[in-house]
Amino acid sequence: SGICIVAASTILILQNLDAILSVAEHIGSRTGGQIAAIRLAVSYPAASKSRSGMTIAMFSLIVFSLVMTAAINENFSQAFFGTDANAGWQVRVDVPQTNPIDNFDKTLQASGIDTTQIAGEGSLTMPNFGANRLRATDTDDWSRYPINVMDAGFLDTATLSFTGRADGYDSDAAIVEALRTDPSVAVIDSFAIADSGGFGPPPTLTIDGLTASGTFPAPTISVDTGTGGPKQVKIIGVIDSRISSLVGLFVGPGATSGLFPSVGASPTSYFLKLAPGANTKQVADDVERVLIAHGAQAVDIAQEAKDSQAQQRSFLYILEGFMGLGLIVGIAAVGVIAFRAIVERRQQIGMVRAIGFQRSTVSLAFVFESAVIVILGVLSGAIFGLILARNVIASSFFVDGGSGIAFVVPWSTVLITIALSVVAALVMAWLPARQAATVAPADALRYE
Repeated sequence: SGICIVAASTILILQNLDAILSVAEHIGSRTGGQIAAIRLAVSYPAASKSRSGMTIAMFSLIVFSLVMTAAINENFSQAFFGTDANAGWQVRVDVPQTNPIDNFDKTLQASGIDTTQIAGEGSLTMPNFGANRLRATDTDDWSRYPINVMDAGFLDTATLSFTGRADGYDSDAAIVEALRTDPSVAVIDSFAIADSGGFGPPPTLTIDGLTASGTFPAPTISVDTGTGGPKQVKIIGVIDSRISSLVGLFVGPGATSGLFPSVGASPTSYFLKLAPGANTKQVADDVERVLIAHGAQAVDIAQEAKDSQAQQRSFLYILEGFMGLGLIVGIAAVGVIAFRAIVERRQQIGMVRAIGFQRSTVSLAFVFESAVIVILGVLSGAIFGLILARNVIASSFFVDGGSGIAFVVPWSTVLITIALSVVAALVMAWLPARQAATVAPADALRYE
């Protein structure tokens, strides 16, 4: 689609090239005494549309690829690693099942941790760790899927939102209240939606009837409870995909005794919401230090997300780097084309010199000519690259229809790409332009 868009935009520019060049001539005429150079500069692209079109298409395709990749990369990061990704938590403390903590808050106080820095606390427990399995009601096949039990503190403190809700639950608060009181209901991430599209490998579990937005009849699925045999829960909400830290099936505090009564100690992750002004890394380091006997690992959630983001973005940076090499080749091609033009247009250069054009005017004409072509190609590629990126973000392929996602333009990348492309192309055109200025008027007679 990108090649087709670039081809179509180039044809559109060529079909309106006369009007575009007249606008450029009008703007350039206001610069003072360079009107002659500007008129000479716009005459050749209008007369040789095929060559102009190839040059425009070359720059447009390269810049299109760079800008679109950068925009997708930036919006991907915003969608999965934005301010909503952590559900309002700053620190996560992972404690293995081999050495559980009886009372997390009291343990911290007894260890000398300043708990006034902690504004909220909650936990997620994986009660059937190692055997997390779910099964849709219309199949006999079990699928491995993370199952988490949220305690009351997690439900009270976390910033939870749901893009899809079961019939009868008209708000996020209604779903949270149901999780708090009813052990037979659950919420799930958006990856379980059948035919949800999106990035990454196919999901291990899909549940028919779930939707990323709006309402749906609550489907019932079976949960492997370990030694207690399978039990059923109703899915009443689909977690907002922007909360990327919550992956799996989530049930309320009553599920520990209702669904997993025979399961012993389980891996638990404690979540801390810090008071304003608290140093997140310092708190994480202090908590890990005092809980080292329990094998605990405390992490700064935001920093962990940034590290994960950096790893995922590195591959796209490699792609952008290779596209940047293509841009360098395109800029070099401008110089080659300019040198070629001087050889082919010696008669024209000699004629304009013979009628009184100064050397500086001839040089500026060639520079302006390259500038017009390069600017048209760069702007075309940048504009249509952003349009395609925005359409991808708004489609169902990206984050379940892009619910609640505002398209972010990577202005720094766009502006730097445009500026460097234009400046470098003008530098490459300047050397042959100086050579063109040295052509003597008598050279025009050699072609007669």
